[in-house]
Amino acid sequence: DGMRERTEELVVLAEQLGFPLYLGLGGFYRGFARVESGEGEAGIAEMQQGMGELAASASGIGAPALLFFLAESLWIVGRHDDAMR
Repeated sequence: DGMRERTEELVVLAEQLGFPLYLGLGGFYRGFARVESGEGEAGIAEMQQGMGELAASASGIGAPALLFFLAESLWIVGRHDDAMR
C-alpha cells in the first residue's frame, strides 16, 4: 500500500533526523493506513501515540483533521461511542 510505505519512510527519516513533528504525523498516518488495511486496534493505538508525540512537541498542526481521521478509524472498528466523543 502506497500510503503505508510513504509514512514508514517519513517515520524513519524523522527518527534519523530528529524531527518530532514529522515523527508524530508519520506515526499517526501510518496508523490510519493500518486501520484501512484491517489492523484496526493496532492502527488506532499508533494514531493515538502519534497524537501524543504531536502534543509533546507543542504542535496543534492539523488537529481537527487528525481528530476526524481518529474518529473515522474508531467507527471502522466498531467503537462507535468512542468515535462520537
